[in-house]
Amino acid sequence: MDICILGLLEDKEIERSLSEIFLTCALLSNLIYGSIMTRKREGVSSFISKLGLYLLEYLDLATKVVQGIENDIQSLGFLGSNSSSTEKTSIGASFKCFVSCPIFAKGRDQNVLDLAIYDAVIQSMEMLLKELAKLFEEQFLCVRNLQSEVVSFESTSLDSPVQISCPMDSHRSRILDMELDINEDINDVDVIAGGKVTVNTSFYACKWKLEMVALISSFFSVLHGLTWDILFNLMDKESDKLVYENMLYNLCQHPHWPSSAKITNLVNLINNLIERHASLKLDCYNILAAIHCLLGTLVSLTSDTAQKAIDDDFSLREGGTNQCLIRMGDMVNKVAESGLLDWFGRVKLIDCICDFVLLDPQIGETMIEKLLFILQDPDYRVRFFLSRRIGVLFQTWDGHEELFQDICSNFGVRLVVSSKEKLVTAKEVLAAGPQPRHGMETVIVTLMHLALHGERIELEAVFTMCVISAIDPCQRELVNAAVDNLSKELQYETRSKYLEELIAPILFHWVTCGVSLVALVEARQLFVSDAEPSHFMQYCCPWLVPALLLHEDDANLDWVAKVGLLIFLIQPHSFSCFCESERAIPFFSLDTIARAVQTIVDGFLEMDDCPTSIGVVDKLNIFRADRVFMFIVEMHYKISAANHHRHKCRHLAAIEVLITVLGHRTAVVSTSNYLFNLIGQFVGSRRLREQCCRIISTLLKTLQSNSSKEVITVLGEQLQFLVSKLVACCIPPEANWETSGSGSSQVLSLLQQLTLGSDPSLYDYVRELEPFPEIGVFDRIRNFHHELCRAYSPRDHLLKFVKRSCYLPPRLFLWSLQALHKKLLTEKTFQRENSIEDVQGDANWHSDNEIVNAVWTLVCMCASNDAKSVRALVSDFISRVGIGDPHSVVFHLSGEAGHIYVCRSINCSIGAEMKVSMNTSIADELLTALLKLLKKYLMDDSVKVIDVTSQTLRGILSTERGQRALSSFDSYERSLIEVHSKGLNIEVVEKFLFDLHKKFKAEDVSLEKSAIWVTHDKAFETWICQLGYLLISYCDDVIIRLSQDIVMLKAEVAELLFSSIIVNLAGRKDMNIDLQQVLSSQVQEHIFTESNTMVKSIQVFLDALNELRSWHVMERSSGALKREGSKYAKPSSYSSRSRSSSAKVRNSADTSSAISISMSTISWDKVYWLSIDYLVVAKSAVVSGSHFTSVMYVEHWCEEHFNRLTLGSPDFSHLEMQLPNHVEILISAITKINEPDSLYGIIQSNKLSYQIITLEHEGNWSKALEYYDLQVRSETMVQSNDGSGTLLPEQSQTSQLSVSTSEDETRLGKPFKGLIKSLQKIGCMHVLDLYCQGLTSKKGQFQHDLPFIELQYEAAWRVGNWDFSLLYMDNSPSAQQIEYNHFNENLHSCLRALKEGDSNEFHSKLKRTKEELVWSVSHVSEESTEFIYSTIIKLQILYHLGVAWNIRWMRSACERIKYCPDSQKLYVDPVIPSMDQLSWLNMDWNSILKQTQLHMNLLEPFIAFRRVLLQILNCEESTMQHLLQSASTLRKGSRFSQAAAALHEFNLLCVGHGGRYSASYCLGRV
Repeated sequence: MDICILGLLEDKEIERSLSEIFLTCALLSNLIYGSIMTRKREGVSSFISKLGLYLLEYLDLATKVVQGIENDIQSLGFLGSNSSSTEKTSIGASFKCFVSCPIFAKGRDQNVLDLAIYDAVIQSMEMLLKELAKLFEEQFLCVRNLQSEVVSFESTSLDSPVQISCPMDSHRSRILDMELDINEDINDVDVIAGGKVTVNTSFYACKWKLEMVALISSFFSVLHGLTWDILFNLMDKESDKLVYENMLYNLCQHPHWPSSAKITNLVNLINNLIERHASLKLDCYNILAAIHCLLGTLVSLTSDTAQKAIDDDFSLREGGTNQCLIRMGDMVNKVAESGLLDWFGRVKLIDCICDFVLLDPQIGETMIEKLLFILQDPDYRVRFFLSRRIGVLFQTWDGHEELFQDICSNFGVRLVVSSKEKLVTAKEVLAAGPQPRHGMETVIVTLMHLALHGERIELEAVFTMCVISAIDPCQRELVNAAVDNLSKELQYETRSKYLEELIAPILFHWVTCGVSLVALVEARQLFVSDAEPSHFMQYCCPWLVPALLLHEDDANLDWVAKVGLLIFLIQPHSFSCFCESERAIPFFSLDTIARAVQTIVDGFLEMDDCPTSIGVVDKLNIFRADRVFMFIVEMHYKISAANHHRHKCRHLAAIEVLITVLGHRTAVVSTSNYLFNLIGQFVGSRRLREQCCRIISTLLKTLQSNSSKEVITVLGEQLQFLVSKLVACCIPPEANWETSGSGSSQVLSLLQQLTLGSDPSLYDYVRELEPFPEIGVFDRIRNFHHELCRAYSPRDHLLKFVKRSCYLPPRLFLWSLQALHKKLLTEKTFQRENSIEDVQGDANWHSDNEIVNAVWTLVCMCASNDAKSVRALVSDFISRVGIGDPHSVVFHLSGEAGHIYVCRSINCSIGAEMKVSMNTSIADELLTALLKLLKKYLMDDSVKVIDVTSQTLRGILSTERGQRALSSFDSYERSLIEVHSKGLNIEVVEKFLFDLHKKFKAEDVSLEKSAIWVTHDKAFETWICQLGYLLISYCDDVIIRLSQDIVMLKAEVAELLFSSIIVNLAGRKDMNIDLQQVLSSQVQEHIFTESNTMVKSIQVFLDALNELRSWHVMERSSGALKREGSKYAKPSSYSSRSRSSSAKVRNSADTSSAISISMSTISWDKVYWLSIDYLVVAKSAVVSGSHFTSVMYVEHWCEEHFNRLTLGSPDFSHLEMQLPNHVEILISAITKINEPDSLYGIIQSNKLSYQIITLEHEGNWSKALEYYDLQVRSETMVQSNDGSGTLLPEQSQTSQLSVSTSEDETRLGKPFKGLIKSLQKIGCMHVLDLYCQGLTSKKGQFQHDLPFIELQYEAAWRVGNWDFSLLYMDNSPSAQQIEYNHFNENLHSCLRALKEGDSNEFHSKLKRTKEELVWSVSHVSEESTEFIYSTIIKLQILYHLGVAWNIRWMRSACERIKYCPDSQKLYVDPVIPSMDQLSWLNMDWNSILKQTQLHMNLLEPFIAFRRVLLQILNCEESTMQHLLQSASTLRKGSRFSQAAAALHEFNLLCVGHGGRYSASYCLGRV
């Protein structure tokens, strides 16, 4: 490609126009930049140097073209009546394209171009600029001679940027509209005017000059100073007013700030121009536009990060710019007072005044009167524009109330106003008569923007808008639209949601100002859409009635009673008040409200001796713990409904009052836990941070004086989250670690209170905090934390965290795990000061059973969607633990019952207490696990989840079993949830169940509806929640039924109870619906089907079926064939969904633990209750990774079909046909369970396909290659005989189950992939590369085959082919498929990024791959041992890759710890690591080598990866040592061809270094 590009550039005989030259320069510049970026590590190449020389030649050619133009203006393409608009602007557009190239955007110091070439390019650009300026001066004289009519400076119209001299018919008048005619084209003049037009030469001259000015101005981005000087000098000689003002605008758009003299000259020039226009009474619009442009550059600089550069070059202090601003302010005042501006000019005047307000409020303050006067401008466009800009006043000054009053008084209309400063009633406004309609429209639009920008006057503005809507029906539609727009800007879905935040004070002001309630009802659509008057009044009464009572408005109270709300009026009401000082009623200060509440609760007598600070005495126990929890839930709902921070802070103020009122009662565990959880969510919000810190600090002081073990535990659980949030608030925005940090005193004070000032009993939790950044503000805290952690074992930290992790909310779990990961892995890996004992201890995690079990506990928690953010962290823990026994058949953890899901192990057995009478109630252990999950949900982020959890707990704890389970908890856990219990209370259970039944009936959902069962396009969480909710409605177990609502919200609970739900349904006999038939049909249709890609849905049903099988086996093994289920069963006359009567529920709740409904399995037609095809289930079990389960179902199927446990008759036919389905399923399962011998008992044929399977299983890849080749050739011959044009022949389906098209293509394409795999296994990499190229060239065959793509990418990274890439559509199976991922593709990308230093590519692909692999492991069955171990090896590969990145591209351990993966591509030189830097990688590699025990399927991929990794790191000595070690290992593992390849490569390296590694060479020969 380089040769082709240079060849095209050498063709210089083609005559090129100036536009083509500039486009060629742009192309060359981009080619240079792109080449440098892709070849940065190679240095300056000859290709880049030649491109630079060609760029210089083309710039010189452009200069010569300009020099060659003498008197022919049309040579530039700017002039000529026949020139198209494209031709006229092509030169300017092509030059802008050129100067916008990246090589100019970065400047000289940061430029990636060679400095010599860059300086030469800049010199050529200077020459070109000077020649263009010279041409402008010379051609100006030429043009003047060509003009037939000279247009004087004074007589030119000033309104339009392009002026046309057109003598018109004197009898015709022309109406000009600026919006239509501002860009008028010369070709349309006769059409617009309707008469004969004569265009003089002055128009063409003007157009030419404007194009030249635009072209010269394009140099500003490259040669700012020189361009400014040239344009300023040209302006002195220019006589055309339009061109002159255009030059002025460009100078103001690109001011030369480093020179105060130039800025002063520019301001003087503007001042002279204004005086000139004023004397001639000419419009000053263009001058105002230039001033606005100059001010706009100042505004952007003072608000941008570029301010530092400005401060270095040109001070914005006194003198200089300050004096210029004052003078420009005087100019703007002079123009405003002239009265010569049209509507467009007055719009620019508004812009200028607003700019002054932002830049210098003192100057802007002198213009406020003029700005407010424009509110009554006769042109609605001006008023509308001002209404959108007036918010700048509230961004600058604090006196919002006074500003609001000034603005309202300048509207020129009478408005209803209710504020602390002023009160205007509706009666006064109505007495003033009708208001002008156009004025009211301006008022509404302006009030909308005032409410948006002025937080303190939002209520007054919205209230006034609502009153306008009520009083003036003509404005209701506009008010509705304005409030809709305001709601969207404040992030509310509808205006009703928004007005809910303000409805209470609005109604209070409504009564205060005497606005008619009838008008309120008429305007109800503003507040609530489609509401009847009576319903709307009921909605308003909680806030309206207290206001009427307070104002003693008897007339309106009577009216409210007459509309049917008398019953509501006689009910007790509370007065609505709001926490905010310095506001009119109903706003009060926090202390006032707290004092009022204390007075009401304790009475006046008690208040005399009780200070406010200690809270209420509350002898009546009004603030009982459960009631306080309900109060906080209600406040939480309001905070969640408030989408904007200004409304959230008002509701958070109510929390402050509550804490003050409660006093020592906040130390109640349930209360303090909820408050920490709630307030902690908003600490990270910049607008709410100070308030949240104040609340938490107050809460901490209260807890310190009322400390207990349980309270310490509450604070300890929240500590990591709170501290991490506070630390993030203090870190500088640019992560500048050299600075001392930032953060308000409130944040730092709270951070010190949580650490340095913490109680010693909290130190155990402080030790678990992540290391503090090395910033000055954290010095004391960091030293304190370091001292505490000296004697703290990382192992204990891990075990302690995991022990409580199962029941931590996702938010706390994430922050705590991040701290643990940083402390145990990031630091330990890279800190060289660690002792040998520490490093070796970290490397031997796999031998510590407690650590292994803890890590796999974390793995099982990664299965839910909530855990997506922690999967990459958990992957590193898995990598450090490694694999267990590589030859084990079933994955097994020491100390566990064989199930890797530690948190869900309770779901896997029936329990030891099962009796002959099969009890379908949930086990006590399961009930305990359920209560612990509910305890976790009490700290959820969602208030709805907290509320439903509280209700569920109230129901469960009202039963005898719930009380018994509660007694098994420790004091802390019990104190968190017992607040929701009032003891055994069957009435509460009855009411709860009745409400649930009523709610379910209203939803009208049936089991027969397939929409609930369908898994397609659904998340697992959504699917299981909906299905579990539906199935529970048919259950009769009280605990399960009480959990129905929380099952709908939390998939974790639904999955926990799912097996128990199915078991309970299997025991139901009193139903009018055949549950067995319905469930069987739905499960077989939607779950155990090939179209179901949701693997986890298959797994949960397999677990449920296994639970049913356990019942069946247990009953038969017990020998108790006699069942007395009828003794306990109660006949029911209700429908299938009917609930028990109160007596029945009471009896069920009382006896659920003793004599629950029994279940007999005698009548079951199937072992698993459901009537489904076992072979279908077996096939789905293979897909889900449950291989032993699949084998068991195949056995049941064989017993049904062959009447005995046999595979059927052997196959002695000579036709190569597809294997029988049950045999194929068995082979699929057996070959993946890490068991070597079973396969030989299954295969009963010597056909080619059977032999290939056997050879692969034995690892005889050379023979397998021969047979795959034979199979491909056989199919090719069949293709030729059939005359088919396809590579893969069609075969008849002999299976008893339907096989999809994709499966068929995959099966028939297996020989080709088998060939690739065999070539890879025996090390024939060159042949493999050529074969893959050949297959890839056959378009339409394999581009959508993910396994084939993965094989190609694996071959590419093994040989270091980093240019390899495939363009394909990702039509791979759903992400819910466990064994489908893009590991090799992503590994190839990561290795390439490691080589090139592409940080974004590396970390994004690395993190995503880790997350995919951990997700797969968390979902797979423990029966998939081979898959689990291979995935662990992949994670270890990725972990080593991450360590290698830090070694290659990070210079110090300090930088590695602080590294942020979001940084851009690195341009530092890579580090060639020493043996000392590679010591940890080598040590961990030796550990992996020992763990794998020569299991070559696991070990060989890591050997290949490590070889490639060391080559990328340029570690020659380590590479040779690895090759020598690999050769030995591969020979021991019977991989002789690969061992020979390693030795051959070792030999080449030794010979290539000329005896440098002679000792290693001799060892290799041995």
